[in-house]
Formats: sequence, structure tokens, C-alpha cells
Amino acid sequence: MKRNLIVLIAVIVFCFQGFAQENHSMSEAAQANNPLANMKAFNVQFNYLSNISGTDSKVNMTNLRYAQPIGRVLLRGTLPVLNSTTNMGQQSGLGDLNLFATYLVKTGATNFGIGPMATFPTGTNSMGADQYQVGAAFVAYIATNPKFQWGGLVTWNIGVGDRSDGDIPYYGEDINKQMNLMAIQPFYFFQLGKGRYLRGAPIWTVDFQKEAYNFPIGIGYGQVVKIGNTVANLFIEPQYSIYSEGVGVPVFQLFTSINLQFLKGR
Repeated sequence: MKRNLIVLIAVIVFCFQGFAQENHSMSEAAQANNPLANMKAFNVQFNYLSNISGTDSKVNMTNLRYAQPIGRVLLRGTLPVLNSTTNMGQQSGLGDLNLFATYLVKTGATNFGIGPMATFPTGTNSMGADQYQVGAAFVAYIATNPKFQWGGLVTWNIGVGDRSDGDIPYYGEDINKQMNLMAIQPFYFFQLGKGRYLRGAPIWTVDFQKEAYNFPIGIGYGQVVKIGNTVANLFIEPQYSIYSEGVGVPVFQLFTSINLQFLKGR
């Protein structure tokens, strides 16, 4: 896993250097980070969790994410693929599929959306919560300043129906309790010019079921490049928790991603 991570970082650094001479306006780079952009998008996000509280686990999580605007509604789906390494060996599998649909409102340079969310128990090898979940999502993106953009995503999920009597998921869930999770993701981007930018998008979690809390901060570097009708956005962002409580929360993780926006046919 460490070798794969080193290779991934080397590839991203190489891409940064290769694209560094590309000429991009501030507005193009800002649009590349807009989660409510009116265009199709596909993201591959890599999260390496090297320090998880109360466990000896190291988790490599890859999120496959697709977004599709339909009129004023934005649909987004995320499917995690996980690999967990402990002293007992390795275990891999799918996580739970998450879908949400937000109704979009735009006022000048301010965008926001709100709508329902659902999570489906698609996890394999005890990599999911083993329960259907429903909730809501609210997201905002504010780009009134060409050099600095900010916003946030707030989601809330609660479990519905019975949970399986099978294996307890790898992160130590109590199967006798319903899922009840709130996540707050502030994000902020500072444009440096020529498609380069500094960024942060940590996810703060309040898990009422496990009585676990986690509040990380993140600062990273990104590069935007346009290839034909596709805008590619690559970044790397270390995240460290400034406050955490409970078992199974990441104290440190390395967040990297390749985000693609498709300008044609949006």
C-alpha cells in the first residue's frame, strides 16, 4: 500500500510540473472547484488513513464519484472502494453507495443547493454499515472574489430498518444501534494564478451512534488544466485532526484526487 501511495504522489507531482506552464484565468480555476457546476463530472478520490484512533488499521479508500445536472437538479453518486490493513492482514471490499439530489439556486456568484440523500448497503466484506440510510444535503459555493472562494457541504444520515446479524463492519459499529451521522465539510480555495491554487476541504463528523467526533483541518495544493473539452483538476491535501473523540476516527489522512469536468454536452 505504501508503494502504491508513493507512486500516486509521484504521478500527481509530475502532472503538476507538466501543467504548471499552462495559462488559465482565475475564473476557470475557480469553476473547476465548484461542486455545483452545471456540467457532468467524474472524480476519483484517494484517501490514505494512516492513523485511526483506537485501532492498528491503515485504510486506503478510493471514492468513485459522478455528478450529473438535470435542469436545476444536480444528481451525485459516490461509491467507496476500501482496503484495510491490520496486524491480522488485509481486507478489501466495496463501501456503501451514497446518492443525493440537490435543487440548485444561483444568485450572482453565489450557488447553493438542497435536497434529499440516501445511502444503500452495498458494502462487501464488512466494509459498510449494513443498513439503509436516509437524510438530506445542503451545499453552498461562494465565488464573489476571483482569488478566494469558499463554501461548505452539510449532510445528515439516519438509519432505517433492521441491521444484519452478520459481521460487525471493520470500523467497529454496534449493529444494535441505528446509524445517525452528521458531516460538515467546509472548503476554501485561494487562487495563485496559472491554474494553481491552495485548498482545504476537511470533513468534520459527528457520529451520534458511536459517540465519536472528529474535526480535522487541511491545507493542500492543486493544479487545473484544460484538455480539449475536459477540465482536469489534480490536488494533494494532508489533513490532521485538531480534535477527535471515540474509536475509529482518522487522526491523519492524505487526501488526493483527480477531478474531471466535461464541458461538452453539459
